[in-house]
Amino acid sequence: VYPLDIRRLDRETLLDRIADAGLSVLHATPTVYRHLFGSHVACRQDLSRVRLVVLGGEAARRADFELFRSRFRRGAQFVNGYGLTEATAVLQCFSTHDTQPCGNVLSLGWPLGDQRVLLLDEQGQPAGVSGEVVIESRYVPGGRLHTGDLARWLPDGSLAWVGRRDDQLKLGGIRIEPGEVEAALRTHPALAAVAVVLHAEAASEPMLVAYCSLRRAATMPTPAELRAHLKPLLPDALLPARYLAIESLPQLPNGKLDRRALAGRPLPRPAATGRTAVAEGDIEATLTELWQMLLKREDIGPEDDFFALGGHSLLATRLIARLRDRLGIELPLISIFEIPTIRGLAVVVAQLTERSGGAAVPAAIGRQARRPLP
Repeated sequence: VYPLDIRRLDRETLLDRIADAGLSVLHATPTVYRHLFGSHVACRQDLSRVRLVVLGGEAARRADFELFRSRFRRGAQFVNGYGLTEATAVLQCFSTHDTQPCGNVLSLGWPLGDQRVLLLDEQGQPAGVSGEVVIESRYVPGGRLHTGDLARWLPDGSLAWVGRRDDQLKLGGIRIEPGEVEAALRTHPALAAVAVVLHAEAASEPMLVAYCSLRRAATMPTPAELRAHLKPLLPDALLPARYLAIESLPQLPNGKLDRRALAGRPLPRPAATGRTAVAEGDIEATLTELWQMLLKREDIGPEDDFFALGGHSLLATRLIARLRDRLGIELPLISIFEIPTIRGLAVVVAQLTERSGGAAVPAAIGRQARRPLP
């Protein structure tokens, strides 16, 4: 067993250790897997010794299997599965490069060992197509475990993930009770009502989004202010990536919060400050170019907050990798959280460059090298 901590090591270091140790089995959540092997950057490490890639802890996508096909050798196996702390592994599906998934759905597989999996409706009767996953096993208390997870049968007799019966969320393999995050946010004096949902758009990584209804005459706090307010109250994994003002939270006919309506709303483009300026020197120009590349936008000013523009911890580690490749420095991950602006980080980068021997900073390439920032 060779544990790797993504919170402390950047992507390149993690991949180097996987290759140098000759690891043959990789087990990760889909979020970490996409970060390590995604198509956003080239993978120079030799992964030919990897024979088994196992995903678990959160829902995987068809695109994750296609990524496996592109990154790992023929003969390797891809395993998607389903399990719980209370019952360990319950379902597993083994695939190879030649496996043809069922449409865009990634199968969770079939029951392991002598465990029996049922799909039951709200009346506790067998569900025709989809229902709650109920596990029957001598290894769980009472012989039966109601998971609260929803799944449906696929034509081949395996199961596919659908969602949850309750409000519990899962991100990066961590179970999140949105009510806990909402209660912490409601302690802010400007917020009257709050709903936290998981946005999982196909083109982007899943993220926690907080919708905030304001008290009368209150103004929406900035993301930085809300993060600072939540820091003493919640662990980092529970902090939302986006905070959006909303006039009122949508309700179902019975008066309950309509979380599905919020989760299905298109996310607005994160707003920049509008205070764009010409980059002061090559370091700011390089940082601006990298931010534009990672955040996929041009309107970035030197005082804009990385996280307010849609950045998150995985994008921050990608920024570190790009800076290493471009400038030959090792920017600590914590620096991006403590100083999330181009102007502030430029000072840190300049100090690191000077300590490393004063190597000249390469001029920014692309449009940044041809013309000033708008």
